[in-house]
Amino acid sequence: MSVLRKIGLMLTLLLCMACGEEKKVTLASSALTILPPSQMRIAQICQSYLQGDFENIVNLMHCYKDQPQQFQTQLVNMMKQKAAQRKVSDIEITQISLGQIVLQKGDKAANVYLDISYNNGQQEEVILPLIYDKGKWWIK
Repeated sequence: MSVLRKIGLMLTLLLCMACGEEKKVTLASSALTILPPSQMRIAQICQSYLQGDFENIVNLMHCYKDQPQQFQTQLVNMMKQKAAQRKVSDIEITQISLGQIVLQKGDKAANVYLDISYNNGQQEEVILPLIYDKGKWWIK
């Protein structure tokens, strides 16, 4: 491994330590263990979804953060309609727990694996893709 690559990995590790919490993740491109996106940020996204705070979810989405307010309002309305359709089925999320976080090559993206439990006993694993931009982790 070249000296520049080692220095780059050390700088990446220091950056992740500054941005992350204590839970460790595996970098997809090597066997190094580094710190993930903030668990507080992931919890913020999950709580917004559980509480139906779709305005906040749109504000946490990277690709929509610079869109006009009218576009964001339309997106929020579509999300509310989808949530209303789900309520008809009487199946609700009872718990979201963090599985693992896998940083992608270049450390500018991560896949967050969430374990979701429903009131009917079903469970599923969902991947929440995140992207790092301007000092924050955003929903991709």
